[in-house]
Amino acid sequence: IVIRPNCQMLECPDAASLAEWVRKYPHAQVVGERFLLLPSGTAIPSKPPVKGLVRIDYTKPIAPCLFQEPGLRLRAPWSRTSLLLKSRLVELGTVSESDSGDLVLELSRTALKKGVDWGLFAAQLEALVEGALAARYRTALRAWCGEAEPLATHTATLLRFDNADACEAVLDMTDSMKVIEGRIGLFTLVVAKGAMPALKRALQTLGLRIGKNDASLDDGSPEEWATQWVESHKAEADQDPQENADKEDAGDDIDDTPLPSYSPRIVGEIIEDAIRRRRPVLIRYQSAYSKNPTVRRVNPVAVDVLAAVPTVSGYCHRLGSAREFKLSRILGIRLLEDETF
Repeated sequence: IVIRPNCQMLECPDAASLAEWVRKYPHAQVVGERFLLLPSGTAIPSKPPVKGLVRIDYTKPIAPCLFQEPGLRLRAPWSRTSLLLKSRLVELGTVSESDSGDLVLELSRTALKKGVDWGLFAAQLEALVEGALAARYRTALRAWCGEAEPLATHTATLLRFDNADACEAVLDMTDSMKVIEGRIGLFTLVVAKGAMPALKRALQTLGLRIGKNDASLDDGSPEEWATQWVESHKAEADQDPQENADKEDAGDDIDDTPLPSYSPRIVGEIIEDAIRRRRPVLIRYQSAYSKNPTVRRVNPVAVDVLAAVPTVSGYCHRLGSAREFKLSRILGIRLLEDETF
């Protein structure tokens, strides 16, 4: 066994670059296809910067280096990789190398088995990913481990209104928990099975009738309609502080619900993902009007991370109205993957 302390090793993006370095340092030793072990005491020119030179510090743990791509692929640029990275990645899926020397990880069902803790598996992946891990990766891991229930499908009745106020009016005049299964955007309601007769009576009271037309049922991305929704509910949010305090202290709390805690930046990213896919969230929120934090179920529709005080706007099921929550006051959050609004 030969131990060589304080080695200088260069990594090149490809074999051609390696050949150039070998010509510069003929006494260097080639290691693998892209690495060059320099003789002890070799001075590496740094001014001007050496083209193709990458310095990697092996005295520190592997830093986040994977960038998320469409589908279930992740890419590590060759300039961010190390000799140890590939062995870590092969435990998570299928690893290949691109022409530019990047490592490409493709998540694979074969890397997981039923009964494996997919959460621990996802944690290994999150430790290597730049930014927050997208929900599609967690969903695939959960399904491959056999912990995802089969999806259910049934024929739904969609009722389309010509404006958001009419949609709100129907929700106000009916026992929406029994009549309405969900809401899609600003103008469309999903009618519960067998509830159409009761809903028609409510519509007649408002002078509305049901007809057939070819109107689009898609309001587009939340970015297109969220602002309108927030503005239409602004009057509800701007209530008297004492009234807010009374509402905050009323009702039963479910504060024993375990919710992961993240920094406001990560909370903002989770909420943005929830808005894109119309998923509700559970948050533990410390209101300015309440002594103790409470757990809320919220349908988020807009998040403002550029304001002086970043906030999220949405419908609070606990208070039954639109509310604005400060990200810094959200002490815990969980995305409800199996539900939608």
